[in-house]
Amino acid sequence: ITLPSVSLNVSLLPGEYYVYVSRADAITKVNTLPLKLINFNAKRTSANILLEWNTENEENVKSFLVERSYNGTEFVNIGTVAAKNISKATYNFADVDANAISGGQVLYYRLKMMDIDGKFSYSPVVVVNPIRKMSGMVIYPNPVKGTQLNLRMNEPVQYLKLKVQDVTGRVLKSYHYPNGIIGTMGISLPGLSNGVYVINAETNVGIFNQQIIVNNNK
Repeated sequence: ITLPSVSLNVSLLPGEYYVYVSRADAITKVNTLPLKLINFNAKRTSANILLEWNTENEENVKSFLVERSYNGTEFVNIGTVAAKNISKATYNFADVDANAISGGQVLYYRLKMMDIDGKFSYSPVVVVNPIRKMSGMVIYPNPVKGTQLNLRMNEPVQYLKLKVQDVTGRVLKSYHYPNGIIGTMGISLPGLSNGVYVINAETNVGIFNQQIIVNNNK
C-alpha cells in the first residue's frame, strides 16, 4: 500500500505523545498518553544496579519493559514490571546480571512503557558510569576486628565521600571529607556484626569499592 505524502503543523502542549497512521483512511492522528513519568534514575550498589521511577496519571497502562544497552543504541529487554494504574506510583527494578554489576563498563537503561492496546513510548535514557578503581587507596586491616579501620591515600584528592554498606547496598554509615585527605586516617565502624561489608569511596578522580570481612571472634 502506498500512502500519499502528508505534511501537518500541530501545536502540542508539553507531554508525551503517540503518533500512528490509520491504514483505513490514511489520516495521521496524534493521541496524548495519560501516563506521566515524573523521574527515572539508576544507581550502582554493591549488589546490583537499582532502577527507580515514579509516575502520575496511570490509565490503561499494561507494563514497563526495562531495557539495557552497553553502547547506548542497541537495547535488550531484561525484565518487565506490571503497571499499578493508580494516580501516583513508585517502582523499582534490580539488574543483577553479573556483567552489568562488575563495574567495568558504561551501562544505559530506558523504559518501554506499554499501554493495554499495544501503544508504547520510551523514557529518557539514564547512564550508569563504570567503577574506576583507584590504586592510590588502601584499606586495612582486612579482616578487621573491633570498630577501627584504617584508610591510606597515596595520592591527593579534592574531596572524599565514604559509605559503609552491607551486601544488599544498604548504607550503614557515611562520612564526608569536603577538602579531601592525604596520608592515613582511622575510620570508626558502627559496631558491625561478623560478616562481609563494602567500603565505597567516591572522590573527584574515581570510585573505589572494597569488600571487608568483620570477624570479632576471639
